[in-house]
Amino acid sequence: MEIPPAEIIDRMTIAQLKIERLGERHVWKEYDSYRKAIEDFVLKKVVIKQDWIDELYEANRKIWDVEAGVRVLAHKIFEEGDENPEDVEVLKEIGMRFIKVGALMKERDKIKNKIFHETGEGFEEIKVNHSAAE
Repeated sequence: MEIPPAEIIDRMTIAQLKIERLGERHVWKEYDSYRKAIEDFVLKKVVIKQDWIDELYEANRKIWDVEAGVRVLAHKIFEEGDENPEDVEVLKEIGMRFIKVGALMKERDKIKNKIFHETGEGFEEIKVNHSAAE
């Protein structure tokens, strides 16, 4: 089974973020594999638009940023380890960010579905019982 273009582009942009944000040089091999897979689709006359790559990169960047904030807040609670009245506010903020991640994932799924519909390759993203479900 071949991985569809939307999934490859999504994974490639996440690998790109890992390289940029974490300096994980070992991820270059993974990134190059995704780039090669995209080139293979182009050779088979499947149109791959730079806009799709840019849109998924931006969607994943936003998700990454919000999730990073959740990790910082969660770390704050676990590090303190005591009953702190401020924890309630921190937990509220974590909940709000979790909801934001779900909304951002919906946007990412819309982009992936657009790629599916325009290429006819792969499958439509449908979430059920998930924070990104409609």
